[in-house]
Amino acid sequence: MARIDAFSTIAHALALFVFAVVRAFASKAESGRKFGPYTLEEKIGEGGMGEVYKARHALLRRTTAIKLIRNASSRDQRARFEREVQLTSQLTHPNTVHVYDYGRTLDGTLYYAMEYIEGLTLWQLVQLDGALPPGRAVALLLQVCASLAEAHGFGVIHRDVKPDNVLVCVRGLVPDVVKVVDFGLARAFAGDAEDDPDTLVGTARYMSPEAVRQPSRLDARSDVYSLGALAYFLLTGTELFHGTTDLVLSQQLHSVPQRPSSRLGAELPPGLDEIVMRCLAKEPDMRPQSVAELAAELGRVVPASAWTEVDGAAWWQRNADAVVALLRAASSDDREPDESRAYTHARIDTTVDPFHAPGPLTLRERARAVRTPRAKGA
Repeated sequence: MARIDAFSTIAHALALFVFAVVRAFASKAESGRKFGPYTLEEKIGEGGMGEVYKARHALLRRTTAIKLIRNASSRDQRARFEREVQLTSQLTHPNTVHVYDYGRTLDGTLYYAMEYIEGLTLWQLVQLDGALPPGRAVALLLQVCASLAEAHGFGVIHRDVKPDNVLVCVRGLVPDVVKVVDFGLARAFAGDAEDDPDTLVGTARYMSPEAVRQPSRLDARSDVYSLGALAYFLLTGTELFHGTTDLVLSQQLHSVPQRPSSRLGAELPPGLDEIVMRCLAKEPDMRPQSVAELAAELGRVVPASAWTEVDGAAWWQRNADAVVALLRAASSDDREPDESRAYTHARIDTTVDPFHAPGPLTLRERARAVRTPRAKGA
């Protein structure tokens, strides 16, 4: 019996090794492949809907992210992909990732080209720095609210707001710029004919109770709940609930989390606890009724002076080496993604910034060269 167990263990190890080798060769084989004017350079991540590659436009020489979905043989897969592209391409807010183009190859691979973002996911930011100062957390959340406000104005809910789908980066040498990504689960308020009304979509730790109970009947307030869970994570460095997916879903329906200040073990600005807990109300009518209302409430309890561009610039300059090291570690991590992690576009790049430097800038150089605004009264 022991011998059989040993053979079983060896066979399992060999299978994992072969799988890893095949994946590595497949990834390398894609490098250099062309999709219209785009040439793939390296794989930078994958999620439930497909794979994401760093690519370059032949004429513009612009670094781009290309999302691929293979074997989209079913009508539902094609519809979801086209819906993601069509919804995201309407959004032009500077805090939303921009879509440039999309198409389909002769072998049936669907793809679209979008803005390539260098930076950290909010998950990585907390991994690097722990719970954020309330001023910084609110400054980032206000940008997420602004992105979602435009989407909601088009009648579109994101349905998967979570730390891995929000990037923070340096853009034009301005620090702490937020980009909301991955509208793969987005849909119109009224729902879509392709949706199965009994299918749960999203990430359990950030799903609203109504997304668990009635996933076909959601509105913008479901994203408000997810924003509350995101705020909780940024302020405390921990997620609302822990455990298996089934346990977390049950907790979303029935359990009330600790107040953020209690979980953190430190005081927060007066009123901030209450705002986060209102976002996390089980009944949508008890929450802020829109992201605009939420943003206004956050702005009243945490003033803009609590985290300024001066603070952001100092953070990026101080942590440039740590950011690069973290992204290098992430780029070499070939583990399979689990349900609470999504792909990220964050990778080290050396593209030329013709407006700010005569030559290429690495991510480290961008972080160190970030513009430091003159402080008031200086």
